[in-house]
Amino acid sequence: MKYIESNQKQTKLPRVVSMARELAVAERRQEIVRLVNQAGRVAVADLGAEFDVSEVTIRADLQALADYNLVVRTHGGAVPASPGLQVLSLAMRRQQQVQEKCQIGLAAAGLIADGDAIILDSSSTALSIAGNLKNHRYLTVITNSVSVAQELLDAPGVTVVVTGGTLRRETMSLVGTEWLEVVRKFNVQKGFFGAHGISLAEGLTDVSADEAEVKRPMVAMCRQAIAVLDATKWGRAGLASFASLEQQAGYRILDVAIQYPTPNTQYPIPNTQYPIPNTQHPIPNTQYPIPNTQHPIPNTQYPIPNTQHPIPNTQHPLHRSHTHHVRF
Repeated sequence: MKYIESNQKQTKLPRVVSMARELAVAERRQEIVRLVNQAGRVAVADLGAEFDVSEVTIRADLQALADYNLVVRTHGGAVPASPGLQVLSLAMRRQQQVQEKCQIGLAAAGLIADGDAIILDSSSTALSIAGNLKNHRYLTVITNSVSVAQELLDAPGVTVVVTGGTLRRETMSLVGTEWLEVVRKFNVQKGFFGAHGISLAEGLTDVSADEAEVKRPMVAMCRQAIAVLDATKWGRAGLASFASLEQQAGYRILDVAIQYPTPNTQYPIPNTQYPIPNTQHPIPNTQYPIPNTQHPIPNTQYPIPNTQHPIPNTQHPLHRSHTHHVRF
């Protein structure tokens, strides 16, 4: 769709094109990191030939990756970063799985009704959800994310409650539990939580113990806690768990809504209350009519001969009676 009507005017929608460009850049940079880690050293010229882009573009990619401590720039190329330096900032996480996060954000926003009170954590996927809430009304969003609060600044129908705590600059989040007494007065319908990983054994996990400490009471506050993850998180485990997949206590149900990158991919995730778009198929033979029932049985579309009109001699009295009357 190229245009949308607004105040009886047509304005261009560059978002789809912009999203495609961001996706291409993010995918190329992820592949560059993989090649650097695999080869140990790469040259700008070789990367330019590999991705069919200019050396100027490759240098910009390497500089961006170096800024996120994912590679180390060298003269004419790059080498792997020290494992201890590979801490993903929010900005870098936003460039990973861009398409999946956009789809999850849109699907999750569809679960949120006007008048709800919800929790959004400091994950990059929660930020994607926030971008789809700007037309909601009478909505209350509780968050420990500075970026989510900024995203909703121009949403007049959304009341934003920011938890207090200590600022973590790399994730743009507030950690600590001093805020608990302030927000416990809210009746929270749903909470949306990203995670470093998810597994049946460890549940939902985070790489930061501080973040996990914030998320545990957040999950407990929600009537429905929904994990918003892409399929790359399945089977991974972080440092600290903040929710169990078996966690059920009356009003609290842990729902897991994962957007899978390929159709028909099934994971045994318990308690999934919301179907994933395009992954639900009807029970066999219930979507289509039973054979030969869509069309009438032969010779039933038209009346059987001599049944459209009454049987002879039944529309009028019997011939014998008629003769009797004439004789009379």
